[in-house]
Amino acid sequence: MPPRGDRPTLALVGAKGRFARAILQILAMREDRWGEIRLLCDGMTTGTHTVRGREQRIETLTPESLRGVDIALFNLSAEATTRWAQIAVDAGAIVVDHVRYLVALLWGGPWVGTVIGHAALVPPT
Repeated sequence: MPPRGDRPTLALVGAKGRFARAILQILAMREDRWGEIRLLCDGMTTGTHTVRGREQRIETLTPESLRGVDIALFNLSAEATTRWAQIAVDAGAIVVDHVRYLVALLWGGPWVGTVIGHAALVPPT
């Protein structure tokens, strides 16, 4: 396995509740393929989640927090997703979110397809 610095960075965007806990539980059961795992929230929070056996603070979502992210899993409102998904794509991330939140964005952006009810936006090449 390559060192973490050579592996992709994952961001859980909207990491306050069950969404993040479920994703982190799934990740804990699998081989660790990720470099950095970022927990991001739209708005202030004091929450934490266990990541790789350690408590990790949920950070405030900002354009800077999305820099260097390879894959961003979104769980935000439609309004917040409309704003932040494009910022993440512009920063170079592949954004994966529930189809209903990305429908408006897909008409004007690059579209990969749907997988089990989710859609992906990719940065331009």
